[in-house]
Amino acid sequence: MKQKIGGGEYNSDGVKIGEWIEQSDKFKYGNQSTWRGQYDQQGVKVGTWEIYFRELGDEKPNIKIGGGEYDEQVRKIGKWVEQKDGFYYSNSMNNKYIFIGEYKDGVKQGQWKDNKLK
Repeated sequence: MKQKIGGGEYNSDGVKIGEWIEQSDKFKYGNQSTWRGQYDQQGVKVGTWEIYFRELGDEKPNIKIGGGEYDEQVRKIGKWVEQKDGFYYSNSMNNKYIFIGEYKDGVKQGQWKDNKLK
């Protein structure tokens, strides 16, 4: 089974529009994570963006592990589930941690919990 692992559409000005799948900033050998969401006609992230992960060598489809919502000013709002810095998986090391918490106007609020993915 083939699945789309990245990409999207550009408008005539080279601006991202519509649905996109993007590699995470830390995409590498042990962190095969992607972001999925929408860009508006001006190339601005809008609405819900989700994080997906697949373990290296796993033939199963990517699983949703996080994400959250952007407001009209591209600020994170509401509940978010994010990858912890150093999120990584290999046969000898499992450092798959996520943070769960709230944003208000793009600023983290209150206490954030960290959980280890199994």
